Amino acid sequence: MSNLKIETNVLDEWQHISNLVADFCDVPVALIMRKRDDVLQVVVGSEYPLSPYKRNETAPLNGDLYCEWVIDTQQPLHIPNALNDPQWDRNPDIELSMICYYGVPINFADGKPFGTFCILHCEEKTVSTEESKLIKRFARSIELMLELLQNKEVLYQQSITDDLTGIPNRRHFFDCLNKEFQRAHRHNTGFCVAMIDLDHFKEVNDQFGHDEGDEVLASFTRQFKNIIRTEDTLGRVGGEEFALIMPMTALTDARLFLNRFRCLVEETLSFEVKKITFSAGIVEFNVTHENADALLSLADKELYRAKQQGRNQICC
Repeated sequence: MSNLKIETNVLDEWQHISNLVADFCDVPVALIMRKRDDVLQVVVGSEYPLSPYKRNETAPLNGDLYCEWVIDTQQPLHIPNALNDPQWDRNPDIELSMICYYGVPINFADGKPFGTFCILHCEEKTVSTEESKLIKRFARSIELMLELLQNKEVLYQQSITDDLTGIPNRRHFFDCLNKEFQRAHRHNTGFCVAMIDLDHFKEVNDQFGHDEGDEVLASFTRQFKNIIRTEDTLGRVGGEEFALIMPMTALTDARLFLNRFRCLVEETLSFEVKKITFSAGIVEFNVTHENADALLSLADKELYRAKQQGRNQICC
């Protein structure tokens, strides 16, 4: 969940928490920090006019940062005056006049580090027991909010993903298609959409059973995902029916790509003695298409034509 998006209403609540803690502890700075790859990021900070820390700014991890030590050790850190502490008297925050620090770790529900909740001051200060308890209490509240955000994200991903193949389900694919259709209209860009259907797939289920049929679908999807671009969207829209959005792609290029994949599947994908093949229909967007549904309907007609002409081929 390192890329977990923090919603605006949660950021607003964290902002309120930071302000409250800064006021209670009588310090200019209270920060919620996040570890992202090789940097520390300020998520929110108390709204003190002279605070040297700005939202979303980052500092590289270098082994000398207060918060880095807290994250690495998973222990609170209290430094009343870094200038009098040989371990911290070269800390980069001293250049910002922040010589006092108290911070505690913030973790995701699975125990992986998120970052820290900390206070800083430009004057020497000993953090009291009451202040320490308050900071730890709010850190726990932040962790609970993170857990809710994670659970919400998991449920959302489950709602848009096909369980068997791990690719967008029918509903999410249509959402993606509508967005691509609107983008193409706004910016006058082209794209292609393809409908794809495994040939005689019912025979696989009837002869070998649905578990084996599911394995064929999963294998087909893995092969497909390995060759499409990151900007392409592959979705499962029916039992053995798939659809593909190819942004910024001309019809000739889309046909060439799918025909190469068709040959690859024919050569490599089989179950028992049965060869697995597929048919596809492709349509290229143009401004005369009324909506995304109309575009997909035309691709479906081309798929039907490929089936009628003997299967294992591409029509467009």
